[in-house]
Amino acid sequence: MYIKEVALADSQANSRILLLKHETDKLLKLLLTIYDQKTLASKLNSEETGLQLKEISREKLNKWKKNPQSSDILIHEDTNERIRRALLPQKPTHWDNPDFKFIDLFAGIGGLRKGFEDVGGKCVFTSEYDDQARRTYLANHYVDESEQPYFTDTLEENPDKNISLMDITNLTLTGPEHSEVSESERLENIRQHIPEHDVLLAGFPCQPFSIAGVSKKKSLGRSHGFECTTQGTLFFDVEKIIQARKPKFFVLENVKNLKSHDKGNTFATIIKTLDSLGYFIADISDQGETIEEAIAVVRKRKKEPTIVDGANFTPQHRERVVLVGIRNDLIERNPDFSKFSLTDLTDFYPERRLTVSEILCDLSEEQLKTYTLTENLWNYLYHYALKHKSKGNGFGFGLVNPEDPNAITRTLSARYYKDGSEILINHNGLEAEYLEKNKSAAADKNAKREAYSTSRAAEVLNQRKFENQALYEEEFKKKVKIFEREYDEEYGRYSADFDPLYKTPRRLTPKECARLMGFEKPEAYRNDGLDSDFRQVCADNRAYKQFGNSVVVPVFRAVAKLMKSSLIS
Repeated sequence: MYIKEVALADSQANSRILLLKHETDKLLKLLLTIYDQKTLASKLNSEETGLQLKEISREKLNKWKKNPQSSDILIHEDTNERIRRALLPQKPTHWDNPDFKFIDLFAGIGGLRKGFEDVGGKCVFTSEYDDQARRTYLANHYVDESEQPYFTDTLEENPDKNISLMDITNLTLTGPEHSEVSESERLENIRQHIPEHDVLLAGFPCQPFSIAGVSKKKSLGRSHGFECTTQGTLFFDVEKIIQARKPKFFVLENVKNLKSHDKGNTFATIIKTLDSLGYFIADISDQGETIEEAIAVVRKRKKEPTIVDGANFTPQHRERVVLVGIRNDLIERNPDFSKFSLTDLTDFYPERRLTVSEILCDLSEEQLKTYTLTENLWNYLYHYALKHKSKGNGFGFGLVNPEDPNAITRTLSARYYKDGSEILINHNGLEAEYLEKNKSAAADKNAKREAYSTSRAAEVLNQRKFENQALYEEEFKKKVKIFEREYDEEYGRYSADFDPLYKTPRRLTPKECARLMGFEKPEAYRNDGLDSDFRQVCADNRAYKQFGNSVVVPVFRAVAKLMKSSLIS
């Protein structure tokens, strides 16, 4: 009898150890998808997180990542839960009884999702191609265990659900490698992975339609918009998902330039496609007897209700096209749905918009040093702005006075990490008069440098030796660069009158970008238990790019509130 009891106890102990090992591995897999080993080890032994788990060292985490099966890390259930509370987003209180369900396509770091989740929605599927954006997404948005494999598992580990399916073309089977797949197979594959939902959210890629993106692709000799054989066709993956799942509503977001791209033809193509799928597009479909008539009216109108400016919600000028679709059968049952209009977003404007000063953080001396522009960069931006102004271009820097309660920044872009030029914080009170009085000398320096480099390039190149003008111009530009460097070495690059160390401005920190985009509120304006810090898990450069590619969260919280009050409820 005693031997049987011992054997039973041993068996139960082994089962418990196996269960602990399974839950430990599951937790570590998720955490190491978000954090690198060094950062995770630090957070597991930190006063800030309230965790003092010295035994889970960086070395042990390295060994676990190489071979989880051979790792001796075992985390007790209580400790597992403490770690989850400290390092992972918590399940929203409404999660098990949501007001509506939605999916999040081209999710980025979850700006659209946060807006709709904040009003009672539950995200049941996410798609995001960029692995670094997915790290930030997982760190800040609760993801069900059933959906986690799309973020964490390889194809070899989990053929049915894995990170390869974060490439939306592998869901819709629309890539060139799937050319033999039938339409019915495509739709069935979509249904296999994407569950039923009420609202489809999609911020399909901006670059093919943005002014900057078009300019870049033109300069590289590449096509853009729907001519583009890469990103430009990703809208049609959205089309296939709408076709397969027929959600009640959709919300599509894109850059303002979408409306004017290719003389309006790109926008017209999108609207016709959505119409053909059986949807009424708010503020557009009711503008004519046919969709073609409606598009013709929309093309001509100056005031565009589908373009929403984030400046109504945060101190940042950020205009985006917002397309809200309502399935036609819902309108047939409730004709008032056709009256839905984004002009009613004014009902959800904040009573008082936060000021630039209120979103700024109190920085230490070390942090100020990190984010204040270097001498060379500030010199470059000042002279570069004058150079382009003299040529009639609008490129330059955006200096913001944080003491001005009405100040609105320029649009935070994905290139902010390069120099921060579009939003520079004038925290030292640099006088406008100082910038103005040095313009003449700096502009003169630019002119002398340009004259020297272009004349020297013309001297050494014989245009008649080139087959065509394009080849000559290409070589001419290369020579100009060489002689610019020669001029800089001989005479100096910048005007001596301009002192770049005098009251130098700084760029925003990533945390301030999170506030400017509405991902987090300053501490003084938070609701206990509802608002928290937005976790930055990537390097600053990545974080800047992620915020620059995202949306102003309060804009889409307002869209969600309007839809919930007028349509969903």
